[in-house]
This record gives sequence, structure tokens and C-alpha cells, in this order.
Amino acid sequence: MDEYFKIRSITNRVYYGTKRPSGALYIGGTKQRCAQLNTKSRDTIVLSHIQNKEGCSLFQEISSRGPGVDLLQVSIEFVHKMYPNIKYIEFEDASNITCNSGATNSLSAYSIIQGKGTWYEYNFNATINDELKESYMRHTKRLYDPDVKVEWDEIKLLLERKASNTEDINIIKETYINSDTYYEFFTNLYRKVGKITFCNITSSLIEEFVSVYLQMYYIFKFPKFYIPVTNKNTITEIHKVKDNPFKDIQQRGGEPVRCVHEFAPWDLPSW
Repeated sequence: MDEYFKIRSITNRVYYGTKRPSGALYIGGTKQRCAQLNTKSRDTIVLSHIQNKEGCSLFQEISSRGPGVDLLQVSIEFVHKMYPNIKYIEFEDASNITCNSGATNSLSAYSIIQGKGTWYEYNFNATINDELKESYMRHTKRLYDPDVKVEWDEIKLLLERKASNTEDINIIKETYINSDTYYEFFTNLYRKVGKITFCNITSSLIEEFVSVYLQMYYIFKFPKFYIPVTNKNTITEIHKVKDNPFKDIQQRGGEPVRCVHEFAPWDLPSW
């Protein structure tokens, strides 16, 4: 039989969790089932879906910890409490953020140009699979290498693609020309235009930039990443409940193949 739990985190957000006989775990609120994990082997569980939307938790106080970070950390510790032998959470990162214009950015690409690796690396010490680790580390260094930064005329069609007016184009051009490295360019552009505008004018082009100019095309072929399962005492209270908290939620059709983490830009760390 399924087992149901009420969970309170250190931020005072409250979640419900389900443990199924199949080994699957679900975490969310009463309106949304927001994280789904499925056991793969004795020491590995697969994070197949996670989303940060209204209704993922029941109640929250103001906290410096973003809701996406809190939800995943609670999910990690729920795994630890239900399956103490699990050492790693495996996932294929297909995550994205939605800008206020409605356009989307790859969450991993957005975080990579911040010099923080992927969002999961920055927040949860995730590591890419061993086959790609050396290439990944080498290509990340291209962000900081002035010798690989191409001239403006070679990259302008890409960088101007989402600019909606002449002012934005001029800011992008001036910032690029006056920056020594790709990292310096994106950092200075972000500081000039702010988080929301930066998201809008870079939507869709960041993926191409990371693929072509950092040569990290394999990031968008969804390589496997691994998060170590650790207990950081994010869960302050957990107890069983009798009734199924997800009974009114429509069942998802089939098992998702990749982890689709849906975010808004304000969930991301600033430069």
C-alpha cells in the first residue's frame, strides 16, 4: 500500500510525500505533484520530474532560500529517510526557466555562463558522468580565456537576435567590445540591464552560444548527472498521514524520461 507523509522544511514550507510499493516517491502540495523519483538500483534513484509552480507547497514564510532549492533539498532528504541505502540521485537535465516575455532559456546554459556550472552543480554538488567530465571542465574554462573570444562581427547576429530595440543592441555591442572574455561580457551585460531584461534578450541564444562558442553541445544531448544524497536537516518535521493528499490530482501519463525543472528567472542566483 502507498504511504503518505506530511513534511515541513526549515523554511516553514509544508509538503506532502508519497512512498509507493514500486519504489517511487512523490513530493508536492495538494494541487501539484511537483517532484517524482523512481528507484533504479540499490544505491541510485532517478529524478524524472521536478517543477516549481504555485501549489507545490502548502504554506511558507519569507525565506532567503528559493522555492526550487527548497523543494529539491526536501526531495533529497525524503529519499534519505525512505531509502537510507540510496547514495545518488541520477537525472538528465532538461531544465528551463521562463522569462516574463514567455520565452525560455536553458537552465543549465544560463547557469554555465554565470561561471557556476549547471544549476544542480551550484546548489547540490551534482557531477556529470565520468565520460564527459574532462571535456566539460576544459570547455568551461573557455568562458575566462581571452584568446578564444571572437570579434564582434562574427558573433553579432547571434547576440542581437532577441534585442527588441536599438538601445538594447547598442548596449550589447558596447558591452561585448569592451569585455575581454565571454564571462566578463555576460556579467557586465547582466549588471547593466538587470535580471529580467537579461533573461528576455538572451532567451534561446544562450544554448547556441554554449554549444558553439564554449563547444559544450553535449550538454543539450542530456548527459547524466548525479547528486549525492546527503542530509542537511532541511526537513524539520515529518509524520505519516492517513489520507492520500494527491487523490484529486490527475495521474501523469507514463514515466517522464528527463528531469524538466521549470523555473522563473528570480529563482536563480545573481552574479
